[in-house]
Amino acid sequence: MKLLFVSDKFDFSPHSAIDSIFNKYLKKYIHVDIVYFSKKNTFEKKENKFLIPYKDRKKIYTYIDLKDYNIVIVRNFFDVLNSLLKLSRNFKVGFQLSFPHSYRRYYQAKVEKKAIIRKSLEYFLKEKIEKRLIYKTDFFLPISEYMINEFFNDIKTPYFILPLGIDPEYVLQKKLIIDEQLKFLYIGTIDKLREFDKLLDVLKEFQKDNWILDIYSSTNLQIDKKLQNKIFQKGYIKRSELLNKINEYDVGIFVLPNVTLYKVASPTKVMEYYQAGIPSLMSNIPECVELFDDNSGFIVNFDKDDLKNSIKKILSMDKLSLINMGYRGQNILLKKRNYKIISKELFDFLKDLV
Repeated sequence: MKLLFVSDKFDFSPHSAIDSIFNKYLKKYIHVDIVYFSKKNTFEKKENKFLIPYKDRKKIYTYIDLKDYNIVIVRNFFDVLNSLLKLSRNFKVGFQLSFPHSYRRYYQAKVEKKAIIRKSLEYFLKEKIEKRLIYKTDFFLPISEYMINEFFNDIKTPYFILPLGIDPEYVLQKKLIIDEQLKFLYIGTIDKLREFDKLLDVLKEFQKDNWILDIYSSTNLQIDKKLQNKIFQKGYIKRSELLNKINEYDVGIFVLPNVTLYKVASPTKVMEYYQAGIPSLMSNIPECVELFDDNSGFIVNFDKDDLKNSIKKILSMDKLSLINMGYRGQNILLKKRNYKIISKELFDFLKDLV
């Protein structure tokens, strides 16, 4: 069996799930090649990876002989999927959806109260087109069960939930550091939809306590003067440095509104925090509630009172207790979200389709 995975990534850029599943563990059962894209007008092949000009994404078959493959999987690009479904083919076509990008634009319009009618019409039209394409595939790889329930509850196409997880070969154990200062960490996007200001407002109430928060994000925040000696913006961090950097902190933060946009997702940063051995302060979205409990993390409603109570609890805990929480959460993911196990289950699913 040979599989071609058409990613949505550029210039061979790393991605934990793609690297661990498709370029590592799945290769133990099946030959896998991976497509990346480039904004340059060049074609390149490096081992089992292809780099194709993005402008030619709908004509992948002009660069790669698709007849060599039993399975072709497209990640997130509906126009690429559409081009493949139009071909006369002897291979199975699957589609992976990692996030409801079309719904996000519609949701953003509602939150910002801008162009709501136009964005609503665009979304409902696009949703019909995208669902029709997914239902024409041979199989579907959504990122969560909640995504199926919310957007594809009438699906007849065979599907396999392909969530985010952790790589057992790269888990880190947190070392006990004798330091009274508690170090919070936030990594990732900060935008209006995530309502990050709510967390900052709560943190003002703890300005006299002994803690800091480092933020690794390309977004530049306006920090209140009361928190300027508490919150530090570090900018972007390379993925190659990520786990070791996370391991230096005590608690990772992942808090955002409990709305459909985020309920359907799989929380990337939560997985990375636990892979690096630290517990997370996280919103009560379905995946977090399904995986963790009070012994392995801090699950909060996205309101100021609950955030305040959870932060107060964290600040009252000793560092060894926090390390043990991170260890318990890490073990949960090794059992339930282990990329090595997920890859074998994915292979079994694909094998039955071919």
